[in-house]
Amino acid sequence: MSLTLTNINFLIIGLFLATTIVQLFRYYFAKRELIKLLMASLGFFAAIYLYASNSLHTFQNFDDKIRLFNFSISIYALEMLSFTSLIFIYSGHKFKRLFIAIVFIIITILVLNILLPNGIAFEYGNEIKLVNQFFGQPYYIIIGEITLYYQVLIPLYFIMLIIYLVKVISEIKKNAFKTKTYIFSALGLLFLTVIIFDLLIDFGVISFVYLSEYYMLFIIPLFEIGSVLDYKQKKYIEQKLKKSEENYQSLIENVQLIVLKFDLQGIITYANPFFLSFTGYEFKDIIGKEFMTLFIPPEEKQKIQNLFNEILKSEKYPHFENAVLTKNKEKKFIAWSNVKILGSEENLGSIISIGADISERIYSRKKLEIAFAEIKLVKTKLEEENTYLKETLLPPTQNNPLLIGNSNSMLYINRTIDEVAQTNITILIEGETGVGKENVAKTIHMKSLRKN
Repeated sequence: MSLTLTNINFLIIGLFLATTIVQLFRYYFAKRELIKLLMASLGFFAAIYLYASNSLHTFQNFDDKIRLFNFSISIYALEMLSFTSLIFIYSGHKFKRLFIAIVFIIITILVLNILLPNGIAFEYGNEIKLVNQFFGQPYYIIIGEITLYYQVLIPLYFIMLIIYLVKVISEIKKNAFKTKTYIFSALGLLFLTVIIFDLLIDFGVISFVYLSEYYMLFIIPLFEIGSVLDYKQKKYIEQKLKKSEENYQSLIENVQLIVLKFDLQGIITYANPFFLSFTGYEFKDIIGKEFMTLFIPPEEKQKIQNLFNEILKSEKYPHFENAVLTKNKEKKFIAWSNVKILGSEENLGSIISIGADISERIYSRKKLEIAFAEIKLVKTKLEEENTYLKETLLPPTQNNPLLIGNSNSMLYINRTIDEVAQTNITILIEGETGVGKENVAKTIHMKSLRKN
């Protein structure tokens, strides 16, 4: 059997359809990933488009050729919709607005091609031209007046797609995704080559088949290679994460520190064995319960609630100390450090709190404060006692007089004392309680002849 363009095309169509079947099988019987479904649709539309193009270039009837040409444009638009969506999904949903704009252009092309009487490409066509023979097969194209829609929308689509690819490559390169950088760089280079090559054919510079009919033969394997490399990288990362999680789990299970995990409503979702031993609870007794209700003393609940709210709002998470109640209502003190973990759309996030038991330090501090208070009290009492002893037992002298003052009244009292102290007569001291009669008597005694 001789090798003709038709035979080559049917071989490639078979490969596209095989790709579709494989991807559908992988979608339905493995993980239902959207990227597999998009690759299946890409293979299917590429096969239909190549079949239509192959038939188009061999038709010599003008009306049949126009109808088939418009059909091939619709299929090509669907192929480009799958291709653009595949780029969007594979890139991690980057540049959503630009993607939506490109999709809008594709849908506009599709709708206009259906609604316009002669399709989106030709205002009218009046000639079928034999371009060349490839692999022994005639290759016919339509010669006619191209519509403004086609002249604007098709180049606009290709320009925006190239911009999209460049932006995606720049973004993933910045984030150090090497595999995807290589894949998208190859896609961009291939796509640009196809556009330039087809333009050279349109301008008559070269004579060959349009590469746009065949480039999916290279693009689909590129995505497949990228998926395989991504899968291997994902498995490698999963293994590293699993090992890391095992180490982390081993750490928090054996560390002599409290480790608690809460959801954003303060419900306990995890507690390590040390905390259970520390409080006397079992795992089933506290999981799904509100930490505030179960462990915080009533007098501290408002303060701790305010701190919890601050953790939810803030980027900086406060370190604080508070009392917790054990199962037997014993009060213990914990110093906390907190970390807020951001969640996904399904999981709103959580808070991990790591605590150290500082009860001994707190109680020692309280004991120290009590001891200082007792020392201060004893000191005050000693000072009072010392003052009393000075006043009652210490004999007055010239340097330590009991009556001090320079007023006329005090000078009069001191002169009177000096006069009577030298006599042996009995002296009666009168006055109200608290005016200092005892001090007057002691002063008289100190100055009398009987002081010794």
